[in-house]
Amino acid sequence: MKRLIAAGVAVLALGSSALPALADESSSSASSVSSSSASSTSSLSTKQQIKAEIKARKEALKLEIKSHRENRAANGPCMQTAIDKRDTAVIAAVTAQNTSWIRSLEVRKEALKTAWGLTDASARKTALKNAWSTYRASRKETRAKFRNDRKAAWKQFKTDAKACNARGSGEEGMEMDDNP
Repeated sequence: MKRLIAAGVAVLALGSSALPALADESSSSASSVSSSSASSTSSLSTKQQIKAEIKARKEALKLEIKSHRENRAANGPCMQTAIDKRDTAVIAAVTAQNTSWIRSLEVRKEALKTAWGLTDASARKTALKNAWSTYRASRKETRAKFRNDRKAAWKQFKTDAKACNARGSGEEGMEMDDNP
């Protein structure tokens, strides 16, 4: 891309440096009454040569830009592998989250049953409070781990997609899912 920009700048520089010289030549030849027709013909051919050179360089630059765009097309099999890798990691994160959630519910269930089996009201209240507190802490930890795992999967996917020449968020499947 830097080469393309440099080529574009070169074309503009050539045009901007050549055109004032041409303007000077045409104004000096127009103001000079004693100039010969051979002089104006050579200046006209010089102008045409410069214009033709500028046009040829512009066309070459357009072709190079088109070629560069075609070369940047996303690699389908590479993207398929990146998507498979990402979604496998996200599925693993969801599975781990669900397993942890089920485990938290089972622990909470047993803790609440045990708490309600206590005859002392003060001890029961403390046990119930601890059961719910432990459950909330476990769920919070599970959600945080899930978010981190999901973000890591998407971060790795974006790195892989970049290696596959995917352009970014405009490509289908490049936006992170909105599941918290």
